[in-house]
Amino acid sequence: MNHCFGSITDLLALYFGEDMPKQKKTWMYLPARDPKSAASAATKAEVEKQANELIASALTPKHVEPPPG
Repeated sequence: MNHCFGSITDLLALYFGEDMPKQKKTWMYLPARDPKSAASAATKAEVEKQANELIASALTPKHVEPPPG
């Protein structure tokens, strides 16, 4: 075997078969997983209440400017 390679990467590409055509990636359908447990309505309401309080007390005054005029 008497080959002349330009660089070591050419030799590695030949050895590992990188000159072969690559396989095309295909899309697959993955159905949604069922949640193990859902949060109760009371928990959701409490989290929403705390989030709204945080938005009103800390985030809105810091990041929302009053309209000009």
